[in-house]
Amino acid sequence: MQDPRRGRRARAHGLEALGHHPELTRGTNRGKLITMDGMRVLPADLAALATGVQPATIRDWRRRGLIKPVGGTPRRPLYALADLHAAKQAPKPRRQLQTAA
Repeated sequence: MQDPRRGRRARAHGLEALGHHPELTRGTNRGKLITMDGMRVLPADLAALATGVQPATIRDWRRRGLIKPVGGTPRRPLYALADLHAAKQAPKPRRQLQTAA
């Protein structure tokens, strides 16, 4: 079951239906669309809200190489919205079956 507080937070930031409205961000950029070289970018916490996954999943996608930060700082990276949607659609990893020798 999804945490009911998460829905309120997403609505408070204006992130509706899998992040098609990433215009709102935290801090001084609140209410402004963040673009870098024509790409829409989001910090990790809002990237999780935009894609409908947990923040740990965003960190896992980065560790597995599905997404790479396009800016920000090491402590607060920014991710391209297009990369996030591609990672969500990517095939999930499967464990290899081990046969007894």
